[in-house]
Amino acid sequence: MQIGVTTFSQEHESIVTVKSNNNSNLGISLFGESSNDVSIQTNNSQIDINYKSIGNEHIYLLLKRESLDNIGFEVGWTSPITYLKSGKQSIGLRCIEETGLSILGTKPGGDEIEIKISIDDNEFLNYNWNDVDTGELENKYLHVHLESISFVNNIKLSIREKWIFDTGAGGYSLLQVEALNETQVEDIVLNREVVVQSGRYRLEGTLSRTPSNQK
Repeated sequence: MQIGVTTFSQEHESIVTVKSNNNSNLGISLFGESSNDVSIQTNNSQIDINYKSIGNEHIYLLLKRESLDNIGFEVGWTSPITYLKSGKQSIGLRCIEETGLSILGTKPGGDEIEIKISIDDNEFLNYNWNDVDTGELENKYLHVHLESISFVNNIKLSIREKWIFDTGAGGYSLLQVEALNETQVEDIVLNREVVVQSGRYRLEGTLSRTPSNQK
């Protein structure tokens, strides 16, 4: 099974739980690419194991039972990993208000912005979004690259407006999205705004404890 898989190799600790529904004794072994092998034999019908992982790896579980007649087991895991995905709200970056001076209620031209995204302090994405107008949503490119990325600490999004004639203060802004705390189990809608010179942008999506391929 995959357990504790992050986009980058960020060390974290997961708890693996194995339970026998017929109250039979259990024995399990965990092993993975980090060679952090764990084996436990017990007379109990439930085992909880703390497993430290480097992050981007597969973990394998070997279940030992008293008899082939013993069936009905539950296996689960909890971890500090947070997923960014399209759930309650799709992933995208929305221009709430483009930069520049308003002329008769409108702003001529469009923004030319550079976007950089890092995950757990590892550079992940760097691209340009050109001719951006107020109300425009960029979700095709971001959806492909950000769907179900997983992180332990945070995601950092930096935006730089490259139009040299803008009169707003500063041309670079940073937005930081923290991982969910351990007690948060329900999905959260992400709507985080950042001021870019005289304009505003909003990062949209869903923060979750489960990846897109799980409910």
